[in-house]
Amino acid sequence: MLSYRFNTLIILLLSITSIQQAVLGLKFENGAKYIFEYETEFLLSEQSHVTQGGRPVGVNLQCKAELGVVWSRGETALISLNLRDVKIKKPVYESTPAGVKSASICVKCKFMFEWSDGSLGRVYASGNENSVSLNIKRGLVSLLQIKTSQQGHGEEVVAGGRREVIYHWDGESKLVKVFIPHNLKVTTENQFYHYNNLLDVSIPYVGQQDIELSADDSFLFKSISSTELHQLRLTSKHDMGFQIKSKQSLHYTATKKDGVRMESGNSVDVVITHLKLSEISIVADIPAVPQCGVKNKCLSLSDYVSRLYSALKPDQFATEQAATAFTMFVKKLRTVNDKAEIMHMFRNKTNILILPQLIDGVVAAQTPVCHQSALEYLQLNSDKPQINEKLTERYLFDLAYSTHPAENVLSDLMNLYQKDFLSTTLKQSVYQSLAAVYRSHCILHVPCESETASMVRQFLLSGLSPDTPTPELLAAIKGMANARIRTAVPSLVTLAETHTDNTIVVAALHTLKSYPPDYIDANTKHSLYNIFHQISKTYPSSARVLSSSLLLTSYPDRQTIVEFVQYLGQHDDREIQAYIKDKIMDLVKSNSYARDIVVDVLTDTRIAHYNSLAQHGKSMALSGLVGESRDVVVPFFLDVETSKYGGFKSCDVYVDIMAGSSNTRVMSVSVDFQGLDGMMSSEAPPEEADIPPSASLSFSILDMKHRPYPLFSGKSDLMGVVWRTSGAGPITAMQANLLLQDYKMNVILNSGIVVNVVAMGSLSFDLSGQIDISFWHQTAKSLVSNSGSMSVEVQATVDDGLVRTSYKTSGVSAAQIDFNTDVDFYNSPPMACLRMIQPEFIFTQTVEKSEKLIGSVKKYRASYKKTASNNAKTFKLGKKNSEFCDIMFGNGAS
Repeated sequence: MLSYRFNTLIILLLSITSIQQAVLGLKFENGAKYIFEYETEFLLSEQSHVTQGGRPVGVNLQCKAELGVVWSRGETALISLNLRDVKIKKPVYESTPAGVKSASICVKCKFMFEWSDGSLGRVYASGNENSVSLNIKRGLVSLLQIKTSQQGHGEEVVAGGRREVIYHWDGESKLVKVFIPHNLKVTTENQFYHYNNLLDVSIPYVGQQDIELSADDSFLFKSISSTELHQLRLTSKHDMGFQIKSKQSLHYTATKKDGVRMESGNSVDVVITHLKLSEISIVADIPAVPQCGVKNKCLSLSDYVSRLYSALKPDQFATEQAATAFTMFVKKLRTVNDKAEIMHMFRNKTNILILPQLIDGVVAAQTPVCHQSALEYLQLNSDKPQINEKLTERYLFDLAYSTHPAENVLSDLMNLYQKDFLSTTLKQSVYQSLAAVYRSHCILHVPCESETASMVRQFLLSGLSPDTPTPELLAAIKGMANARIRTAVPSLVTLAETHTDNTIVVAALHTLKSYPPDYIDANTKHSLYNIFHQISKTYPSSARVLSSSLLLTSYPDRQTIVEFVQYLGQHDDREIQAYIKDKIMDLVKSNSYARDIVVDVLTDTRIAHYNSLAQHGKSMALSGLVGESRDVVVPFFLDVETSKYGGFKSCDVYVDIMAGSSNTRVMSVSVDFQGLDGMMSSEAPPEEADIPPSASLSFSILDMKHRPYPLFSGKSDLMGVVWRTSGAGPITAMQANLLLQDYKMNVILNSGIVVNVVAMGSLSFDLSGQIDISFWHQTAKSLVSNSGSMSVEVQATVDDGLVRTSYKTSGVSAAQIDFNTDVDFYNSPPMACLRMIQPEFIFTQTVEKSEKLIGSVKKYRASYKKTASNNAKTFKLGKKNSEFCDIMFGNGAS
């Protein structure tokens, strides 16, 4: 229907001047009272494709409306609006009594507006009228915005805000105003949205107004009807949403001559001053929403925490109860304005066990009082503090996930980095957090040129100087993986190409891998080419693997693919070639840009043949699907580099979520090893055998990287790990509660009704690991387990004096992914088996609706649940890996 209207717009524009002639000649008559029947209704309901759920909830208001000209000069008139016999009802399709009289609508309060040839001017009201009464009148007056002088297209300001419209006329008595469809955007300070599109909310809007013009000059129109539809949905799960419907109708019934007393005066301002009215906006006010329910009986923060205590305990991490409780906790914290109340919660001795979780919540709330309370409790704004290393680390970890960070958070982190009392580890964490907060702040505040943002950007970039000491340089490089400042790419690639410390080289390439592919320009690719082919010096194999990965995944052209295929089979670096071959093959299914190029090259037998494709190393690169639904695709990527002596050098697992054009790395786990060849193989040369064994674990959650955690460093440390972990259970690397969705918006309907929309999601996760090394059996086993629970709640409420209604949809789930590594170095060459396993999990969605008319004793409630089960999976991690797993554990182990 909309497309038809747009297609016929050209024809309609040719006849729009006829509308002007018809409308401009029709005016309100001085002193006459025009009587109408007015009706407005709004509904909250399931989305149109959902059949379950029962009736919508909402309210219907009906009344008589009286309009009359009290003053006029030329084509400008000052018109009064009075409402009579106001009644509110349940939605009209419901069989209900006659309705409830509403005391919220002030029928005696004066309300006037300027009107000129269908254009609304200024609006005036008395100072004693409440917001809901004013909003209803604003909505009614908005129907009279019937401009045609803009030749069929333009902008109008109505009760719902600024709208772009197109007018259509049938040439006779039908005039249609189409509100151009668009997505509602958050525009005010007290509303917010998530900087990551995947975790955001969209509210598409469509609307239309139909005007039936009078056949004679008795009055401007016979009737006006208006409809609008807002559909809220989560980007990552469209079923977690609802729709808001609204309609209005104004029907002309009669004219009463001399029904309005005319006012004297030379101007509108004189009349308004005489009537003791004040100018107000046509856009609806936002009513205050009660924070503590109907009876306003607020629990104190301490009492509220006591109720949530059992769900916030450490043994509840990654459970549905923990994620749900965290969401409730953050909501409560956002209502607290007294810092003393938060400090009392922190210092309450009964909360010692859950202090890290309380830090999670206070940071996630992101209110000024919460931010200051956290700094004060942790003594981070003190000159001589007693630092709690673990709690401060947790605070910095949480801060990296701020969904709408204020500028002062950047300043506070900059000041904190300068403090002398911070340990080296905490300085690294501050750097990582500062870089993450900078990126999220800049996404929300384009072009991000404030004095504070510019200072932080310069600070982050200055850390990439080659002259920076190695520890600080490493922190700066890894921090840039979070900041992703585009102008840092040349510095990073220079470090990768020229620095003498291989640790710096590999770290810089890892950070470049975090950047979007379009940031890797021709100059960067030239340097990566030099690294891979070792043009100027010899590079470690890990650097060459990373540079090849970057070249193959950053919009490669045909020549790049050809050169890499031709490289295969011509050199003795078997493991690098095995990785490259797998990477090229994987592009066919994982990279839509490169797919056709790769297929074209591989079908050319002059380039791709047995000698180039028959690589048999253990290194590999592959991808697969964790799962997919109607809304999202969840791929995983696995990169494994092994040495030519059979030992692991690195193992990286990435999990993404793709929804439409949004792509977010929700999890990555990397384990890097050095010096194991000398322990596992007698064939290792002296330069390899002399490297001390070490291993570290790096991870990212929701596209934020964190400082690596050392597993062991040196033979003595390794032996300590062997004795400590042999037979022991998993050791937790990180536990935390984080916000996912974080959205707040007031949807103002054209009818003047304001719907408060809040979407909040929480993640409670536990990242743990286990290592078991047996020198007696010459085996090594490791387990990295990433378990998490998610709770998402989307709610729309109206509580404005007419109705108290709510629609809430919530979803909870707990899932886990285990990554197992088994190495048998009894035989030569050693064998390794990698397994990725996902146990079964269930997603439960609940819908709750309620409705109560103010003045009525009855209340409507309805709720229902639905579940979706996801079967357990063991993922196929490559043919070579499966063969080793079958040898080590029997057929079917992989």
